[in-house]
Order: sequence, then structure tokens, then C-alpha cells
Amino acid sequence: MTPDIDAALWRIYLPGVEEFHDRSARVREIVVAGLATQGGFSAGPVKPPAAVPHTPPPGFELVSARQTSTFALIRYRVAEARPTALSVEKLAGLALVPGASALLVQRP
Repeated sequence: MTPDIDAALWRIYLPGVEEFHDRSARVREIVVAGLATQGGFSAGPVKPPAAVPHTPPPGFELVSARQTSTFALIRYRVAEARPTALSVEKLAGLALVPGASALLVQRP
């Protein structure tokens, strides 16, 4: 998630979401989201980061990439039916803005 927004603020919209820092997680789908921000004291219109997909992690495939005036969204899904373990590093490498992103995981 870009920008880095505390997981507590997302819980009303995404029940079960928590921050993901230092372990691997078994996942079936990855959603990379970027919200439009001002980036400081900008007087211009806000813009989201570009929805440019990265190479999917092993075992995953690109499902969709969407860009609007307020957000960017990229979805990857595991190619097989069972969840695949991914490290923090692998997930962080998919960020739309390196170093300015939050890693969140939502449990079913």
C-alpha cells in the first residue's frame, strides 16, 4: 500500500488486516495499491503512482493492472490452487513506490 498508512485505519474497510513486517506469509493473491497523494505541499492535483506491474513472484501471474485519477491497483494471483509462501522482501519488491509502502496481510 502506498503511501504507508497504518493498518488500524484500514480495518473498517478490510476486516482482519494487519501489518506485515518480518516473516513470510502463505498467500493466494497479492494486491498492490497506490493512492493519490500530494507529496508534500503541492498546489497541483494529486496523482497516484503509475500502475506499472513488476515481474510476478515465482508461482504467481499478473491478473490485472488498473489506473484511475485517484488510485492504482495491480493484482497477482497464485497459478495453483494452494497458497504460496512469500517473504517480506519479495512482497516489498512489488511496491509502486520503493521504500514508501506498507505491507498488509488480510486473513480470511
